[in-house]
Amino acid sequence: MQGSPLPSPRLPGRSQSTCASLMRSLTDVDDGTATRRLGPEEAGVERVRGIGGVFFRSAHPQSTAAWYAEHLGIDSGLEGGDVLWQQEAGPTVWAPFPQDSEYLGRPEQQVMVNFRVRDLDAMLAQLRDADVTIDGDIVEQAGVGRFAHVLDPAGSRIELWQPSD
Repeated sequence: MQGSPLPSPRLPGRSQSTCASLMRSLTDVDDGTATRRLGPEEAGVERVRGIGGVFFRSAHPQSTAAWYAEHLGIDSGLEGGDVLWQQEAGPTVWAPFPQDSEYLGRPEQQVMVNFRVRDLDAMLAQLRDADVTIDGDIVEQAGVGRFAHVLDPAGSRIELWQPSD
């Protein structure tokens, strides 16, 4: 199966070439007519199928879980039962950043979660109305989408991403 050449998107704080490398699979092949991506079976390697969970420490797990449920619609399942957040399929970037990067937030924050959203403006308006701290301005990356940052109750920076159509 042949596909079109892969795009070269940009991630905030990264160069064009670095982002293109991050977003391309190591299994891209050029058969002389077009670049195509090998599936896991063709490449002969087993791969993960997605993110199964995000686990983080919190001084107040119950109230933090309630904040994420109320403001972002993510049910943690801490209350028991079979209710777990079901996310929509879509792209996921796995990107190590330099230790001294300011992009992730305050220095002690080691990880930043990026959430895909349908309508960034509507989500930000909803969060502003709930007095959630918006951290900076909206950034637009051509061909990638629009990004904004908010702070959760512990002051951890979260990224909201409205992918380009």
